[in-house]
Amino acid sequence: MRDDWLGCLEAARRGDGQVARLAEVRPRELVVARGEITESSALPVGSSVAYRCVLSDGSGRLSLVFLGRRRVAGLEPGARCCATGRVATYSGELVLWNPHYCIEQGRAPQRG
Repeated sequence: MRDDWLGCLEAARRGDGQVARLAEVRPRELVVARGEITESSALPVGSSVAYRCVLSDGSGRLSLVFLGRRRVAGLEPGARCCATGRVATYSGELVLWNPHYCIEQGRAPQRG
């Protein structure tokens, strides 16, 4: 996948998904989501660990969960990204497990 933001969206649009408003996302849909990471943390999943970050587009939220990872470089609060995958539910939340993603270039996350 190309490094630039438009390249990410173009590649994602060539797949079966569409850029979705997060408020309209439903389980089992193949989606392309874009927005800003609003929170992140490591969490236990079974006997392993996972990195969870929450993507928000102003209309809704979607968790991006990366199994076996305590952190994913660049996916921190304040970062803008595009992610694609099949939506599932976990603990009552909409989730993309190990999604394909790209980070919007030119805007560093705010650290506080």
